[in-house]
Amino acid sequence: MPELWFFYVMAVIFGLVDAFYWPAAGVIRQRIVTKEHYTQSNSVLIGSMQVAGIIGPLAGAMIFAMGGYHLGLVLNALSFIISAGTLAFVKLQPQESAAASPAGKQKRSFKADFLEGIRYVGKTPIILTMIIVSFFANAGANGVSVGLPFLAEKFGVGAAGLGQMSAGWGIGGLIGAVVITLIAIKNPTPRMTLIAFFVQGVAIFLTIFTLNHWYAAALLVVCGLASTSIQVFSSSVNQTIIPPELMGRVGSVMALISMGSTPPCQALAGWVIDTFGLDVLYFSGGLLELTAAGLAFLVPAIRLYGRKNARQNTSGNVTV
Repeated sequence: MPELWFFYVMAVIFGLVDAFYWPAAGVIRQRIVTKEHYTQSNSVLIGSMQVAGIIGPLAGAMIFAMGGYHLGLVLNALSFIISAGTLAFVKLQPQESAAASPAGKQKRSFKADFLEGIRYVGKTPIILTMIIVSFFANAGANGVSVGLPFLAEKFGVGAAGLGQMSAGWGIGGLIGAVVITLIAIKNPTPRMTLIAFFVQGVAIFLTIFTLNHWYAAALLVVCGLASTSIQVFSSSVNQTIIPPELMGRVGSVMALISMGSTPPCQALAGWVIDTFGLDVLYFSGGLLELTAAGLAFLVPAIRLYGRKNARQNTSGNVTV
């Protein structure tokens, strides 16, 4: 078996790859579908990820039982290679605005691109507000996954119960993706994202009152549904507001800030469980997400977004 340090190194590598992957994936989606189909395309994408999240653990358990973790890792690596190969068949729309501008033809440094992304976020109230909310909401929600094994231990249901609760999140996410795809919301708003954050915060908070793991699984279904809604609505709004030529660098800044709470908060969640108990973790996590979403509703740019008496300029500021 590898030493523990090896897994830390692998985790760092995964994090670095993700940091490049997600902004790039956001840019590509803008060049595959038209604006009115952003919500549907994002819901299909998230839905497929939720299906994988349900099937993957089950398939992994079967492979582990048949051939051990060596076979599991080999097949997993092979699946990534096949996925990368399918990108050769994706047809992208030309990015005319970036190619036509002098800036798009000049080589730029990483520092210049990154600072441009920061400036855009700083002058766009909607984007800045949603990033801050995501930071605190992610901080609250990160404790859910850390606390699940302890929740299974609390109810005495073992690995089977843990798997059932984990599947609840995936099932809820899949339901949310299907519903959003069928409804075909063409004009998503930041308020929809905040409502989903609020619902997820309530579900996390209510976990402390569950009597058995089935109640907890039901609340995780709600969390999964809300999580999918958050990802679909926020991605669609971002793709609508942010110019395609800026999507990559702005997406990098957004990922750095909003997801920056994940590593320290997961470590903090373990300390909270050991020091104060599981109930305090879910209470504080749910309350943090509820508070962040509730305060964001008071921001004028969020409140006025999409209204008939409001006009949104290219920088994302809303004026009446």
